[in-house]
Amino acid sequence: MDKYEFQIKTEQLEKLLEQREYKTAAKIADSIDWRKVHDVELLMEVAEVYENLERYEDSYEILNMAYDCSPIGRMIVYKMVEVAVKMGDFDEAVELYKNPMHPQLVCLPKLCSSFLEIQASRRSVPGMERSYMKHL
Repeated sequence: MDKYEFQIKTEQLEKLLEQREYKTAAKIADSIDWRKVHDVELLMEVAEVYENLERYEDSYEILNMAYDCSPIGRMIVYKMVEVAVKMGDFDEAVELYKNPMHPQLVCLPKLCSSFLEIQASRRSVPGMERSYMKHL
């Protein structure tokens, strides 16, 4: 894909995202090789498209690419934690949350509420409350 075609597709993608046409946006996103893209904002938008379609694994993969481009971006890590929770990968969510490279996450109140939601939605798992709440 040449630069011109890429630009047209990304512009279409952004318009569709604004209109909340996630299915059509995902079709465009699926046609692009995101490994070659280093625009963190665009990668975050693509991750949002996939997340809204409940394609959490795809969203998480794109977020990892964004993180590789900008490892100090706390919003990227925050979104990775959120998507990991939605995938049910609580260990990964806690690992990201505890990572000493991301001490700024403690300042995000919405993240704490995500862990409270984990606790509420998974009451049937013994010891989960203690396991996750001790990290808050």
